[in-house]
Amino acid sequence: MRIIPTFSAITAALALATAYAPPARAQQPQQPAPPNVTGRVQEPSGAPIEGAQVELEGVSIRARTGETGAFSFSNVKKGTHELTVRRVGFLAVTHTISVESTPVSIEIQMVRSTPTLDTVLVQAKVKVLAGVVADSAGHPIPDARVEMLGASHGTTTSGPDGWFRFTDVRTGPIVLRALKAGWAAGKVSVRFEESRGVVIHLDALDTLRLTADKALQLSGLGNSDAAAWTETQMRMVGRSGRATVISRQELEAFDELPLGQAIQRTPSGQMISIDLQATYNEACILLDGRRVVGNATLDTYHAEDVEFVELYPPGTEATGSVGRYLRSAGCRAVVTSGMRRGVFYAVVWTR
Repeated sequence: MRIIPTFSAITAALALATAYAPPARAQQPQQPAPPNVTGRVQEPSGAPIEGAQVELEGVSIRARTGETGAFSFSNVKKGTHELTVRRVGFLAVTHTISVESTPVSIEIQMVRSTPTLDTVLVQAKVKVLAGVVADSAGHPIPDARVEMLGASHGTTTSGPDGWFRFTDVRTGPIVLRALKAGWAAGKVSVRFEESRGVVIHLDALDTLRLTADKALQLSGLGNSDAAAWTETQMRMVGRSGRATVISRQELEAFDELPLGQAIQRTPSGQMISIDLQATYNEACILLDGRRVVGNATLDTYHAEDVEFVELYPPGTEATGSVGRYLRSAGCRAVVTSGMRRGVFYAVVWTR
C-alpha cells in the first residue's frame, strides 16, 4: 500500500530543512585588477609633475598624474604600446612600452615650454623638437653645442638655462648629440612625429686623470668623431629601400632582450625582420660609426646598451661609407628576402 504524505507533513519537512540549511554567503565585491603599467612623470631636476595627462594606445581611458607625479593603468593587453604624456606648459613626450606577463614601470621626464615656443606652436603650427641639456643631477648646462641629424639636421647652442630648440623638424628618426669640453658627449634618439621635448644628460669628465687626447675623444670634439657624425648624417638622409634606423625610443621597450631579437619586435624593425631572420640576426657590424667589428650576430649586444642602430640590407647603403670602414673585415655576402645577395651592414651606436 502506497502512503501519500499529507500537506501538513510536507510543510513540516520543508520547515525542518530550512531551519538546518547553512546560511547563504554574502556576495563578495569584485576586487579591481592590480595595475600592470605604472610610472612617474617628473622634471629633469626630479620634481614631480602633477596633472599631466597620460594616454596609452589601446586603452579607452586616460590617466592623470597625482601630487607625486605617479600614474597607473590596469588590464593593459600584452603587446607594444605608445604612451604619450601631455601637460600645459610642458612639451609632450612619447615612449614605447612592451607589456608582457610582468608589470611595467617607467620614469618619464618632461621639459618646460617657453612663452616664445608657445607662440611659435600656436601661430605657425610648426613641428618643434626642443629640450634641456643637463647634468646627472638635473642642473642645466649652458653653451653646449647640440647637433641634430636624421630626417632633419642642424646645429644650435644651449642657453643659460640649458634650453635648446629646433623648429620645422621633419617626421622620421632623429638623433641629437650634445657636446661641451670637459663633458662626455651625450646622445638621444627618437622617432619624431609631433612637437616634443627631450633631455640630454652629460657626465662631467675627470680631466685630472685623463690625457688631453682621451678627454677630447670622450667629449666628441675630435676630428674623427666629427667625420663619423657627418657620414652618419649622409647615410640617414640617403636611406633607400628597406634601410631603416631603430631609435632608443623603440628599443627601450625591449631592453631585457638581445639586440637582434629586440629589433625584430620594434615597429620600425618589423619591416626588416624577414631579412634578419634569413641571416639569423647576423650582419657586418660597424660600432659607433668608425670601429670595425665585422661579421657577428647582433645578439652579441644587449638592447639596453644601444642608443640607436642603422640597418642596411644588401644594396641599400648608398653612400658607401660603411663599406669603406669594413673593406678589410671579411664581410660575407648573404641572401635576404627577394633573393637579394650582398653584404648586410649594421651600424650599432652604444649609449
